[in-house]
Formats: sequence, C-alpha cells, structure tokens
Amino acid sequence: MSWQLIILVHARTYVIIDDRLENCAPPGKDLHLYDYSNFHMIPENDTHTFVNGSIKVMKEITSPWFIHAHTEHYERGKWLLQAYTKDYKDFCTEMHNPTSPSYYVTKDYSACPIPVGYEFKFDMVPIEFSPAVLAAIPSHYMGQWRLFIDGMFDVDGIDMHECKIGFADVFVETGPKL
Repeated sequence: MSWQLIILVHARTYVIIDDRLENCAPPGKDLHLYDYSNFHMIPENDTHTFVNGSIKVMKEITSPWFIHAHTEHYERGKWLLQAYTKDYKDFCTEMHNPTSPSYYVTKDYSACPIPVGYEFKFDMVPIEFSPAVLAAIPSHYMGQWRLFIDGMFDVDGIDMHECKIGFADVFVETGPKL
C-alpha cells in the first residue's frame, strides 16, 4: 500500500511527499547498512508529515562517513541536477555540529563508531518547510523532485554505498475555471 501526503505550504502551493524510498547504489556496491523495516513517514491532517520509528544499523559505521546529498528536478523530459548539493566529508563529526542542517535530528545519536544493532530513533520528527523559503516558491520549482542521499564507505579498498532516493512534487492549485 502506498500513499502520498499533500502539504499546503503557501496559499495554494502544495508539496506532495511520496512515502517510497528507492535504492540508488551502483550495481554490486550496495552496502545494506540499514534495516528500514521500522521506519515510517506518517501523514497528519493532509498538512504535515512526521518521521517515526527507527532505522537499525546492520554494519558498524566508522569515521570517515562520507555523505553526498543532492536534488534533481524533472524538466523537459530529463532529471536535471539542481541547486541543492551538499557533501559531508565525515558525517560522524557533522551530526554533532550545532551549525549542521541535520543537528536537530542527529544531536542525540551515538558518536562513531556506531555499533551493529544501534537504532536511529525518530519520535514524530516533523518534516517541515521554512515559511520564509516557501512564501514565494518560483514557478520553475513546480513539478517532480527527487532527493538523493548517498553514504559512502571504503570496504577493503572498494567504495560501497548506502544510497536512497526520496520523491516529492511541488504544484500550485489553479482553482476552478470561471
């Protein structure tokens, strides 16, 4: 069963967050680092999404923990790289940095090395959009989006990946034709 959450973000501008996560690791290089079976995105009143549950570590996480994140927008039949691209050279240190965008969620997590069996817990953590940013979403931001988060590790000299893709749509409600 799949669902989509519609979030009203400004007057008649909406963001739809899809609950599916897809694998994006290169063939033969998927690390299978986490168990996502208890990870849930929960819609509430068609206006908010919360992350709840946990993600269990299946292999020890050691420093350096390189993470690459970026967004793509579907334009004219192609997925195109967009403005948001962020590289964390070592997320082990970044997750406890108060100036990091992830700090709100990661500040209480275990420091590296993170042992097998550790659970990253989420207790109704809201997925929110800054009203200042969303007050005037440009028209060229409308459409389909995807977010890639790729954690990379060196395993015996081979770059292994824990890569997931999340999906969203941004649209403006046009209203009834008069």
